[in-house]
Amino acid sequence: SDGTATRDTMKKAVRPSNLCAVILLAIAVMAEAQQPPTKTARIGYLDNGTAAGSSELLDGFRKQLTQSDRIEGKNLTIEYRHAEGKGINRLVEFAAELVGLKVDVIVVDTSGSALAAKKATSTIPIVMVNVGDPVGVGLIGSLARPGGNITGLASFGDELSGKGVEIQKEVVPKATRFGVMAGPGGPGVQLQVKIMRESASKLGVKLIELGGIDDAESVLDAFQVAVRERVHAIIPTSGATMFAQRKAIIVLAASHKFPAIYPQ
Repeated sequence: SDGTATRDTMKKAVRPSNLCAVILLAIAVMAEAQQPPTKTARIGYLDNGTAAGSSELLDGFRKQLTQSDRIEGKNLTIEYRHAEGKGINRLVEFAAELVGLKVDVIVVDTSGSALAAKKATSTIPIVMVNVGDPVGVGLIGSLARPGGNITGLASFGDELSGKGVEIQKEVVPKATRFGVMAGPGGPGVQLQVKIMRESASKLGVKLIELGGIDDAESVLDAFQVAVRERVHAIIPTSGATMFAQRKAIIVLAASHKFPAIYPQ
């Protein structure tokens, strides 16, 4: 009621979408740096996908910031860096650029971008949007006490990837060959596929990787592999690049009559 809040109280009191929650955390970090409202704040946005793929999320990002009187072009600058699925080296390069620009906070979307930001700085606050296992990939010490300069949101994406295999088997009980569509290689994607394989093995299902997804052409290629390998169902991993191609994946799965279960 007095206009102040800590990161902990905000996480308890507010239950918006993942991205909105991250915005509140980012604002809190900047407030803790005691920046006056009149000073232009600078956010670094490090994305493993494409500008087009994250456009809807960024619209929500900017809209929520206006609720705290932070308006891009007025008292807010956002430095966008989109790696377009080109791997960890591009993310590391962009993370170093953001540190060189002396941004106030870096917002990251995936395990790969979070690890790149962590490598680039141990002092600038880093806020995670949706990282599957931040403890397992070495980003933080624990969920209760992350330590260091990283905070944000952890998802259950990795655990749910195994559950997706189980549900798909329930829906198509006679299926024995599942095709996995994975985004660019990274610790998050690798862990998801590992968990899927463990679940598939228990269910007597063969998991067939259909190739990495980084653009529309690779989506078409993956479905060609799925047809050639005679898979019975499709399971995409979660991630920024996969999210960017979600419409094409849904349309092609329907046109090929592949049962599919989606993480987002």
